[in-house]
Amino acid sequence: MKYIAFIGTGMVCQSAMFTSSFEAMYSAFSRMHVQRTWDAIINAPISLDDVMFAEWIWAASKAVMSTAGDSRRDRMALGFGHSWLALWILPLGFLVGLTFGAFGLVMNALAPSYDFFTYFFTLVLTPVLLLSGVFFPCRSQCRRRCRR
Repeated sequence: MKYIAFIGTGMVCQSAMFTSSFEAMYSAFSRMHVQRTWDAIINAPISLDDVMFAEWIWAASKAVMSTAGDSRRDRMALGFGHSWLALWILPLGFLVGLTFGAFGLVMNALAPSYDFFTYFFTLVLTPVLLLSGVFFPCRSQCRRRCRR
């Protein structure tokens, strides 16, 4: 596998991770504290659980949109991913969005201000990105490549 193909697929997944985390933290915090949109919604016959579920699904949906855009870029500009199997990236983007959107909403519930989110980005998302193998292949792939 070419390195550009390796890094392209990793960047699609990390884009879903950052998009859903950012949406569940900063945007949801703005709707909750600054704009007071959640207060207005809860005045209707809707519970806080419904609002949280909608925020969670919205964060995952934005991750799917980001994933679709990045995978389209990979197909057009980089020239790979022309198989029908590439469509499986959309459900994967949704699952990644659900996972990191949930983490983002937990951090949103704990946050007293916007500054609190830098802890999550610095202590969780950055190590996950750097240690997940997005940029560097694992050792077994390197060994197979070196034997050729």
